[in-house]
Amino acid sequence: MLKKNDIIKTTITDWSSDGNGICRIDGMVVFVSSGVPGDECHVRILKVSKTHAFAKIEQLDIPSEDRIRQKCNTYPKCGGCSLRHINYSTELKMKKQKVADCLHRIGGLSIEPSDVLPSPIIDGYRNKVIYQVSEKNSIPVFGFFRKGSHDVIEAKHCFLQDSRSGIAAQEFCDYAHENHIPIYSSKGKGIRYIFYRSTSSGYGQLGIISSSGDIGNRDTLIKRLRKKCPWLLSVFLNINNTPGNVALKGELIPLYGDISLTDELCGLQFNISPFSFYQVNRAQTELLYRRVIELASLSGKEEVIDLYCGIGTISLYAAKYARHVTGVEIVPSAIENAMINASQNGISNVDFICTDAGKAASNLQKSRQNIDVLIVDPPRKGLSSETIQAILSISSKKLIYVSCDPATLARDLKELSLGCYSVVSAEPFDMFPRTHHVETIVLLQRETL
Repeated sequence: MLKKNDIIKTTITDWSSDGNGICRIDGMVVFVSSGVPGDECHVRILKVSKTHAFAKIEQLDIPSEDRIRQKCNTYPKCGGCSLRHINYSTELKMKKQKVADCLHRIGGLSIEPSDVLPSPIIDGYRNKVIYQVSEKNSIPVFGFFRKGSHDVIEAKHCFLQDSRSGIAAQEFCDYAHENHIPIYSSKGKGIRYIFYRSTSSGYGQLGIISSSGDIGNRDTLIKRLRKKCPWLLSVFLNINNTPGNVALKGELIPLYGDISLTDELCGLQFNISPFSFYQVNRAQTELLYRRVIELASLSGKEEVIDLYCGIGTISLYAAKYARHVTGVEIVPSAIENAMINASQNGISNVDFICTDAGKAASNLQKSRQNIDVLIVDPPRKGLSSETIQAILSISSKKLIYVSCDPATLARDLKELSLGCYSVVSAEPFDMFPRTHHVETIVLLQRETL
């Protein structure tokens, strides 16, 4: 029987859903951190339960041919990436397998997903980052939490991020050190996070999240940032003294420039507030949204509903090809952005409603409004049971489900396919290279009676 700290020779044979390796020892499934199928290695058992165990590689005897040398000094300590140790073609195969496994095992569906569409950019693709701030030898540092802890792993350069984010964050940390700005700890108050978002043209926005609001002389700070980081369009302060790990919460105080940024996506201009959701991989997002419109087969006569519309990215893009689009979002600042975006882009055949997706779908069902295409792009937790029942009652001709979590996607598809829809296709998109996450577009068609 396996015991903690046992060291055993084995071969990794499969992937887990979070990108770790799987082997079998004495008939028990063992999840091996950073293991790759084909690795011949000695593993150290870390934890044993009744049905499975967890281990790490103690000695890599013969590496898998899919392994590569990676260049990040903080990987895998920071917990941000999970697949930087394998080649990209293998990563795409693993993600396809992940989607397929969820569709079959959780959804009970026989459909096979298509090959994963590669991201045009593998490194430096993220346009948004929130760095944790801590102290090392009494000097402010920024980075990410070590996986499963609140220890901050310093990351002056993260390969996933816009390189300018690290430059701006370092400049603020240097300022904080020189001006004795307090850094947050569980026992005190001070700087907690640094927010950064960039635009397609290379400009950026810096946000300073503090539990106390103490950032020293604001004029001195802004003068320094404008000199050292001339690409910054705006800087804001967020005073967040609430417990927990929600970075942005409460009032946003502009220090320089506007609170919102403007970015171009799919030929449209979008106003984005710090609170609003905006896809982090711009190049891949354009490909994903184009595919959504292709699957919708819009001719200019359709009534489209876009649930979880955010700042209106899909809604406004679809409005170029549909008769009318209604976008639904529960976040007020996102709806404000969406309405501004419609006006700025001169699009009038779109309306936005600030409410819960389930309530909006129920109201649409009660109004018996004819809906040709329904688009849903929910958060990671997927659709609520109320929303699913309302969607089934609406019975639009086409339903396009955009998901960032194959497990909740498969769970929802099972319910939808038991109703009036059949799953036509599932197309994974690699929105998050070097991590185990994957985006999927599913087309569902209303079954004819």
